[in-house]
Amino acid sequence: MREIFHNANFISNFIVQWLTLIVLIITAVIAFRIGNTQNQINKKIEKLQDSVEVFSYPISGVQNTNQPQKGFPWLLRVVNVGSVQLYITEYIINGYSTVLNNALLPAGQQQNAWYQIPLPIPTSTTTTINVTIKIDDKFGRTWQSITDIGYRNNEWESLTHEIQLLSQSSY
Repeated sequence: MREIFHNANFISNFIVQWLTLIVLIITAVIAFRIGNTQNQINKKIEKLQDSVEVFSYPISGVQNTNQPQKGFPWLLRVVNVGSVQLYITEYIINGYSTVLNNALLPAGQQQNAWYQIPLPIPTSTTTTINVTIKIDDKFGRTWQSITDIGYRNNEWESLTHEIQLLSQSSY
């Protein structure tokens, strides 16, 4: 009788150990899948948080109409609406380049997250302007923003195209 009881005890312990092993394997597989899904979610969130986006629009450079006109009558305000600090390295107006020494364009959450570029004085022959802005971000990537501007009815109208990634960082 003892032997039968001993064999039954051995078999039940064996079955319990195998069931425990199966449960552990299933738990490990589920934990791996949850971790993998969380990593994918984190990568998507990181991309959203590190967004690079600029918007440009013309504004009047004349602040007070009672004073004689000083400076530029029209400016192009470049606004950083993304979440990454940017640096303007160059802007090109109708093929004429102006190189800047990494002019800071703060992240969009800041009040003065803009940079102003002087526009040429409109004439009867200057009705459209193409502005290309070269930008570096804090991760070492280089971007390009293009804005097309038209002068109609004594006002500038602008269209800022989607920003383009020109080069990736090496790190």
